[in-house]
Amino acid sequence: MSEFNYDLAKSSFPSFGDYALIEMKRHGVPNEIYTHKVVGTYQSNTWVDVPIQSPPTATIHKGNMEAVARVIVCGISEDKVYTVRVADMKPRTIPMPDTEVQQLMQFYEVKDIRGLIDQQADHVKMLQLRLSPFLNEPNSISRVREG
Repeated sequence: MSEFNYDLAKSSFPSFGDYALIEMKRHGVPNEIYTHKVVGTYQSNTWVDVPIQSPPTATIHKGNMEAVARVIVCGISEDKVYTVRVADMKPRTIPMPDTEVQQLMQFYEVKDIRGLIDQQADHVKMLQLRLSPFLNEPNSISRVREG
């Protein structure tokens, strides 16, 4: 499953890149909640009713226009986009990182996990560059210990 960049300081839910929880209809068993990616929002009187059945079928609703979002279900077949009413969606909460990860974020002076991953990737690349002369030698371990 691909990931969108997520910025907590951005506009209100839902907007492009948000993850939403939407109920999906299951026959003979309890309904399930699936994660969807939001790819756009607008006003409409046509949307797929929740719980979403398979295949998702849009219905024209008489009356006022409502806020709707174009969404893609995550992890199944990410090639189908359908419209869901915003009132039927719940934002997916992002859990706070544990204490050790928070300390690393403070050390590297980053605001989110993606920044931390980028910093650590840069650190690994620097180590690889520093150690590259030793990696091609036949007995590189003893040379690294000497240096």
